[in-house]
Amino acid sequence: MNPTLASLTGLLRVTFTVMLLASSQITAAFEAPTDPCSLFTIEQVSSALEMKAAPGKHVVPTLCEWDAGGKKLTVGFLSASAWEQTKALRQSMKSIARTPVSGLGEEAVFTATPVTNTLQVKKGGAVLDIHLYGFAPDQAKAKEIALAQLALAKF
Repeated sequence: MNPTLASLTGLLRVTFTVMLLASSQITAAFEAPTDPCSLFTIEQVSSALEMKAAPGKHVVPTLCEWDAGGKKLTVGFLSASAWEQTKALRQSMKSIARTPVSGLGEEAVFTATPVTNTLQVKKGGAVLDIHLYGFAPDQAKAKEIALAQLALAKF
């Protein structure tokens, strides 16, 4: 084999290998933790709920709930594909106000209803879904943003 061609082939192999490794590390960096109960300490949750919270319990494997006697936090994960598939439906529901939140993930939306306040943050292949019960929307939004920042640091 021609020495120049051999060098070029070797360089291409190294370049391809580095690109492959880099892309796998980027993908891994955006994978959500698999256990939503592991995202926060009991102290962090108690601080957010402004009272001592019970330890988190799995409602289902992808949803964790902390209760503090009338105030509650639930945190879960959705797939990015589910987020995209339901986007048109969410946007068509005009009776529920949605507020974009900048600086969190690739896209984040805060929603307040009479029952719950929700912050959803899309990052990579996952969507972090945070619900606070028992708070006025302005209080909940600030708390959910702070919790999302803590959680996203673990992605």
